[in-house]
Amino acid sequence: MRTVELSLANAGYHADPESRRLLLDAEVWDDLDTPRSPRTALGLVVEALAVRRAQGLEPFAIVSGDEAGDLTRRVVVQFAALRSPELGEWVSAAVPFPEVF
Repeated sequence: MRTVELSLANAGYHADPESRRLLLDAEVWDDLDTPRSPRTALGLVVEALAVRRAQGLEPFAIVSGDEAGDLTRRVVVQFAALRSPELGEWVSAAVPFPEVF
């Protein structure tokens, strides 16, 4: 299985620190409006997953290099669901987010 390791500063998750939900800031909206030309790490990862899904390939695993696996999973799934509910369901069900210690 292919893997992608993400190690982001807090702002890179585009998540509200209290609710840990995706913040719909200008960068996120830009990526949602132009999904084939993402500028954020989340947009890039979700676009790559969307391409793999469209090509019938299995998804890659997403490993959080900064021990934020739950947050990573949460915001990637939320971002994907905003792009397309079907993509969000696929990411939630098929993409592994392994814990690494």
